[in-house]
Formats: sequence, structure tokens, C-alpha cells
Amino acid sequence: MDLLFSKYASPFNFIKIYIDTNQFGDFVYEIINLENERKQREADIIEDNRLWLAYLLSGDNNNFYDWKKSIMNNSDNVPTSLSMNNDDVLTVKQKTKDILKNFKM
Repeated sequence: MDLLFSKYASPFNFIKIYIDTNQFGDFVYEIINLENERKQREADIIEDNRLWLAYLLSGDNNNFYDWKKSIMNNSDNVPTSLSMNNDDVLTVKQKTKDILKNFKM
């Protein structure tokens, strides 16, 4: 009912029409599908925003759409552990220093 009250001020007459015409099940099915589609669109927007931020921080030379496609295609190759050992930390620090030394103040 919350879905209906969020869309209609008084959904009771609206529901009664569907009950009287024996289409109440179809009505409920359609309302739930519409709500699921809305939530999926919102989730897609949030995911795109997060990917955009990751793209900006990645420093990749590809455009966003190519970068996103490569990330989505490589999603099966995600490591099972995201922890880093000391050698990984030192490597990242060195890469960061190399990037930063190219900036001029």
C-alpha cells in the first residue's frame, strides 16, 4: 500500500476499479515491476557515479566509456583478496612518488 500512497493521494477507488474488473493481480504485478525498474535505474545511476569517480582517480588515458567497458569485462578477474603485502605497499608508494614528481608547483 505504501507504493500506492506514494503515487496516489487516495488509491482506494483506483484499486476498487481493478478488483471489480478482475484485474487486481495484473495491477499488483505491474506496480511491483514499475517499482523494481525505478530502483534498478537508481542503482545504475549510483553505480555510474561511483565508476566515474574511480575513473577520475585511475589516471587512465582511455575515455570513460572504454575504461568502463574494460572494467566490466574484467570483473571476472577480480582478485579474491584485496589486502596488500608490504611489497605491494612499497610499489604503490613508488608509483605515486613517480606520478607526483611530474607535477610542477
